[in-house]
Amino acid sequence: MTTLSRIVIDPKSREAVRILSNPRRVHGELARLTDGMKYAQGRLLWRLDRLGEQIVLHIVTPAPVDLAELNGRIGRLGSQPASLDLGAALAKVRPGQRLRFSLRANVIKHVVRAGSTNASKPHLTRGKPMGLIKEEEQQEWLVRQGERFGFSVDRREVVARTLPQERIGKWTADGRRERTVTLNVVQFDGILTVTDPERLLAGLSQGIGKGKAYGFGMLTISPVTHV
Repeated sequence: MTTLSRIVIDPKSREAVRILSNPRRVHGELARLTDGMKYAQGRLLWRLDRLGEQIVLHIVTPAPVDLAELNGRIGRLGSQPASLDLGAALAKVRPGQRLRFSLRANVIKHVVRAGSTNASKPHLTRGKPMGLIKEEEQQEWLVRQGERFGFSVDRREVVARTLPQERIGKWTADGRRERTVTLNVVQFDGILTVTDPERLLAGLSQGIGKGKAYGFGMLTISPVTHV
């Protein structure tokens, strides 16, 4: 049962600041809670959002998890975690239905450079990841993801905002810096139209794009109240 949960963060908590300031720490805390889960129906996703005056940690897991201990460390005093069964929620969705959506994604393409050893066989290699900078390219990327995950978008109803790149160090087991991962961050907000509810559920439970361990790729949807 793929589950969407949320924790309202206490911004004055030193523990919250310590964990949330490092995406690898966030993923580590959540991975500990989901240890041993079967990931055939989805995977661990998370995203940190500012909603008005609240800071909210959204979490998607393949099954319900007990967030009480983590909420006690980083949650706002008096608040409790909230959870939703995504499968049950999507059971009410029909093709053609319009929904509001939000997606923070690592928007890239893989390029095989001319003159490289793989240039003659680009179909056999993924090439080097390159960030998509132009809004037109970003919108085209979103359209392709929609074709894969059961939704379509009208570009006039989508806002794509390029955010500062994030660079995250990867370390070896003995503490040596191995390399730096660069994430090309784009925030998409707007309206989508459902074409296939089952594939849309796959997008909600599996995430979209790369960088999921670092807080990217979570697609969230909500009813359209004003268009």
